[in-house]
Amino acid sequence: MAFAVGAATALAVATPWEHQPQETVSSKAGAQSIPQTREDLITAWTAELDKAGKAKPDGWELLTTGEIRGRYIHQQTVNTPEADDIDPGFAGPQSGDVWTTGPAQMLATAAGAALTGSAVVWAARRRKSDTAAE
Repeated sequence: MAFAVGAATALAVATPWEHQPQETVSSKAGAQSIPQTREDLITAWTAELDKAGKAKPDGWELLTTGEIRGRYIHQQTVNTPEADDIDPGFAGPQSGDVWTTGPAQMLATAAGAALTGSAVVWAARRRKSDTAAE
């Protein structure tokens, strides 16, 4: 019986869909996409430099479009607001919080939490059985 159910499930899964696949990720650029033309890059770079109170360097006209793009992205990154500007009063991550540690420490923390949880349950059961025996 289990074989028949498994075979029917496999056949149902293998049956082709009658509709076309739908696009789930937009191929359109995001709201903060990087300008593509040299003129648009210069305009955007100039705006980012203005935010920082800076001016274009001497000889910037000799930069390639790729170099201007790199400088624009760099300046945009430099101009990114700090956490205090976004959420004043947020204390930030505390020492030992998972998001302040590396992947190996996160795994160790998760394993420790699982073991600690098991130990807590075991200790609670042990206390319950100890008090019942008294």
